[in-house]
Amino acid sequence: MDSNLALALFAAAPVPETWRSLLLAGPLDIKIKPDLSWLEQNSHILYPLFAIGTIALLVMGIFMAWKSDEVSGVLKVEYKREIITILRREPGGVNVARLAKELKLTVHKTAKIVEEMVNDRQVLAQAHKGVTHVRLRF
Repeated sequence: MDSNLALALFAAAPVPETWRSLLLAGPLDIKIKPDLSWLEQNSHILYPLFAIGTIALLVMGIFMAWKSDEVSGVLKVEYKREIITILRREPGGVNVARLAKELKLTVHKTAKIVEEMVNDRQVLAQAHKGVTHVRLRF
């Protein structure tokens, strides 16, 4: 569809005259001047709000990172090495709560590391009555 036909169809359409003049004027003739006086008049309120919001986001990010259950890669390897050392001392196996106590970690973090080791086929884990018992794979 060429532009003349489109303009003819648009000219026949029932639209307000101001819209028709905007389209026919072209994009270079339209000048929009935003009214920023409200921002200038209320800057003593807006800038402190932006600062407080930014600080709140930073604090929230720090707390979320602090409470996260993820362990960094290097620490995870060290914990896995410690778990294998503990399991070599106890050939019958150990429950996850005792591993957590010896590693000085939470039970949840220790369970995640043990689950990763089970997926890597390094250890065997058996759950019985809500207690997970871990032993070395032979």
